[in-house]
Amino acid sequence: MGCGQSDLNTNISFGIANQAQFLYKLIDKLGSDKFHLIAHDVGGGIAQIMNVKRPNALLSVSLINTVAYDFWPVQPIISMRIPIIRQFAVATIDLWTLKLLIKRGLYHNNCLTPELIELFGLPFKQREGRKAFLHFAACLNNAELLQIEDELHELDTPFLVVRGDTDAYLSTAITDKLIENLKICERVIIPTGGHYIQEDEPELVANVLLEFIRKHER
Repeated sequence: MGCGQSDLNTNISFGIANQAQFLYKLIDKLGSDKFHLIAHDVGGGIAQIMNVKRPNALLSVSLINTVAYDFWPVQPIISMRIPIIRQFAVATIDLWTLKLLIKRGLYHNNCLTPELIELFGLPFKQREGRKAFLHFAACLNNAELLQIEDELHELDTPFLVVRGDTDAYLSTAITDKLIENLKICERVIIPTGGHYIQEDEPELVANVLLEFIRKHER
């Protein structure tokens, strides 16, 4: 919530623990029993909380360029949490700035297409979309992951950690610590992937994920 074309209700917390709670409400409504969970960036933090809260619900967890522990939030999100900058950003986020942020997150420059920029920029065209995203940024708190650290390390859920080797936003220390401490964990490093690795290497990422999921079908 607060990103893309999702809920813009800024009267509730968009923190990752709350997002995990809402996702489980959705899953309960759909009547799903056990499932594989794939998450990227902050979504990876939501996935970790979901797994700790219901460890028997997940067949596997795949984390792509994920946040974890206290290595996040990172710039420019940190700046967006300062009230005066947040107020300024509500009024002034433009496609030129967004283009620079997207480009920094890609390995292949040819992936920076007008279509991609348009899709990224769509939520920011309206004040409500900008306000919701900045509310999301303000709600991010790494304490919510630090609180579950010990429980996370005790889980028997199979984890896959996929990292784009040129991710400019999230540290390699995240991947290293997850690999070191998770009980069941595989690592895949993709040299030609940036933070938005799904755009850089969509087929490669899809194949890696499918291979992992098939390995852990029950």
